[in-house]
Amino acid sequence: MIITNQQADNLINLKKKIVGEKGLQDSIIIDQTFPFNQKFELVSETDNEFTFLWEIFQSTKDTLKISLHFQEDESKIGLLRIDYGAGHKNPETANEFVPENMKIYAG
Repeated sequence: MIITNQQADNLINLKKKIVGEKGLQDSIIIDQTFPFNQKFELVSETDNEFTFLWEIFQSTKDTLKISLHFQEDESKIGLLRIDYGAGHKNPETANEFVPENMKIYAG
């Protein structure tokens, strides 16, 4: 399955609820242990039509390396990934497939 940048933006911007032990929740309190690795299921708030996976991963090598990965769950298409402290450098140039709002992160 291939989606456009506009479709990805629409999915990212949907209001979502976290599927928790107490049903659908707006927020949760995370009991952070080291290293931390947890996945959360989210659903679109208005119709529950879309499900999402939100994974938070903390490296055992570097306590400041954190990855937040957000994907549409059924298709497994990654929608957004943020790596903090990962030592990753973005490509110097952004091609035509990179959304305009992400081109500022080139380099």
